[in-house]
Amino acid sequence: VQGERPSNTSIGAWNISKENFFSTTILDLLKIRATYGLSGNAPVPGQGGPFDIIGARNSAIFAGLGTGYVIFTPANDLLTWERTKTINFGVDFSLWNQRLSGYVDVYDKLTTDLLGFVPIDPTTGFSYAYDNLGSLKNKGMEIQLNSLNIKGKDFSWRTVFTLSKNNNEILSLKRSSALTFNNKISGVQIEGYSAYPLFGYNNIGLDKSGNPLALSATNDTLKLANQIKIDDPVYSGTTQPLWYGGLTNQISYKNVSLSFLVVFNLGHQMRLDVNRFYTGRLLTNIPTYFENRWKKEGDELNTDIPKYIANTSTSSTQRNTNFYTQGLSNIASASYAKLRDLTINYQFGKNIAHKLSMRDLTIYGQVNNILLWTKNRSNIDPEYYDYQQGVRLDRMPAFYTFGLRASFK
Repeated sequence: VQGERPSNTSIGAWNISKENFFSTTILDLLKIRATYGLSGNAPVPGQGGPFDIIGARNSAIFAGLGTGYVIFTPANDLLTWERTKTINFGVDFSLWNQRLSGYVDVYDKLTTDLLGFVPIDPTTGFSYAYDNLGSLKNKGMEIQLNSLNIKGKDFSWRTVFTLSKNNNEILSLKRSSALTFNNKISGVQIEGYSAYPLFGYNNIGLDKSGNPLALSATNDTLKLANQIKIDDPVYSGTTQPLWYGGLTNQISYKNVSLSFLVVFNLGHQMRLDVNRFYTGRLLTNIPTYFENRWKKEGDELNTDIPKYIANTSTSSTQRNTNFYTQGLSNIASASYAKLRDLTINYQFGKNIAHKLSMRDLTIYGQVNNILLWTKNRSNIDPEYYDYQQGVRLDRMPAFYTFGLRASFK
């Protein structure tokens, strides 16, 4: 049956603030928690199991013989539940009569027997099978702070701050074939690295002919693709944010209230969307910095943009432009913060609402996605971006909303 396996959990908590020896005017609450849990996910029905998964199919080759059946997924009687063991330690607190409160949690998760499709030997008649493919470790922390900054008769200001950190690592992974340098560059999952790794070539500029160069793992100079070894691509980080969270502020003055939310994702990397046109026939627009490419001997001292070679065959035999386009020099921080939304409300007085046979009447205006702060200098919005491939996606524009909320008697 699909779903989460019943958890086996042990919990311990100590509310120190209720102890007789606890006496302070600063702390209202101090509680520590410890949790150990075991949970799991069953194989998805229809994806795999101890029997072949078959489906009906008609074929013109066997016309007149009726409906046939094909095996979509071969049987796997060794398939088991995906299991996750979690250890969590936490602290809940409140200070100064709940003017500041929150919690801190630290966790360690180990997931074994990960479920998924794995490539298998094609001589079996199948390309993929549903199987337990490996194990994954997650470590991290979560923090939330709630503060009542100002509280007056007509004015108040509240803040909620959340911060999370996560590091993960693939501990084991089944493979049907040997790992290649192309696998690394394309971002496949690899044992010993994060679940979303980003690799690049250690590019070192251009030679005197305007062709890109890179250093190998043994510090040899690379110029052609057939010189690349499995250890040559360099790990530059993860495409998954290491830190993420948000900051919410709510400010009220009499009948007017203002709230805004800033979200942030930090610590991850992305491949820049650099120009990839350096040979062949021009069929699309290209960036203006293509004009800064290598054109004559000596330009390699001032640019790392490869020269243009018209003939594609000549280009491929002389160089490997991926050393530039997929080089470390074209990997940048994907960190960003964004003003997700800003809302202004005005609540009409009870007298006006009652005259209109209403209990409450509020008008509001909201604006979304109007401010973006990034660490990259390429005007890339990382929220709408393919980090691994270096491709910009359709970006959601700022949008505005105006409305009225009313509740009737």
